[in-house]
Amino acid sequence: MTSPVPITGYNVVNNNDGTVSVTIDYAGDLQGQTINVQVDPSQSGIPAFSRTTPSTYAVVVNPDNNQAASFYDDSTYKTANIISTVSTAISAAALVFCVLGLISGKMVGVEMMAVIQISFFSLVSLSQLNPCFAALSSLKLVNGYNSLNNDHLKDQLTPTAPKGIFLFSRFTENFNFTFAIVLIPLLVALISFILSKTALK
Repeated sequence: MTSPVPITGYNVVNNNDGTVSVTIDYAGDLQGQTINVQVDPSQSGIPAFSRTTPSTYAVVVNPDNNQAASFYDDSTYKTANIISTVSTAISAAALVFCVLGLISGKMVGVEMMAVIQISFFSLVSLSQLNPCFAALSSLKLVNGYNSLNNDHLKDQLTPTAPKGIFLFSRFTENFNFTFAIVLIPLLVALISFILSKTALK
């Protein structure tokens, strides 16, 4: 592996789905730089690949998660980890207060959620986030809990900025379990109304 920026090390992992993940440690900005990756199957020790010829691929470093491949020191990443933890706690607390507000009929819980949602969605207006700004994407719980969809980074139709806050290109793919908070009371009310007019009359 060759690069115009010094590479201090890299790690190659064979994934269960047949793909290969390469993690690179670098000592300079890689954003927009070209890395040449040489693949030589003959070095694997597998007899069937003993006569294969090496292949070289030129890869332009341009992350698709709206984070720049820039070099930062360890203190920046430590700060980012703290921000990520605090953001997760804030978003979880806001979600709890929003649910309590809906149950008790107090709009202040919903209004508080809206303030944090604005902070979360405003990250779309930024490009090539540094680690500390990217850590704010941990506020994602204010957009609801969603584990139904696939990896948002694999959606080829989604622009780079929305990928940074875990959004999909299709509106229906952004539905999540939080929708049940609004839907279930309406369904219970509808069923109760039907029963009151028929079986319980």
